[in-house]
Amino acid sequence: MQSAANSPARDPNQAVAHRVFAGASGRSDGDINVGDAERAISAVLGGTLVLLGLRRRSLGGAAMALAGGDLIYRGVRGHCHLYQALGLNTAAAGQGRQAGSAAT
Repeated sequence: MQSAANSPARDPNQAVAHRVFAGASGRSDGDINVGDAERAISAVLGGTLVLLGLRRRSLGGAAMALAGGDLIYRGVRGHCHLYQALGLNTAAAGQGRQAGSAAT
């Protein structure tokens, strides 16, 4: 019998948010290396850079939009390649391993 904490019938909004931030397209939760607050800031800043960059309609604007797209990716997926290369992890302890802890 499953406990309430491990039940798949937990709050549906929390489950949807977890799938979105965990990268529902297949990335394992263990690859999350960016904390929640940092992810939200990255996504908002990335969206702003994309909009500003597209409005400029220049090579510099395209570069700005591309950088914004990378920040959006970082915010949604919770994975930063630079952090991975440097061995950094700002995600809360255990945040990236939630799915694996239910099996134990």
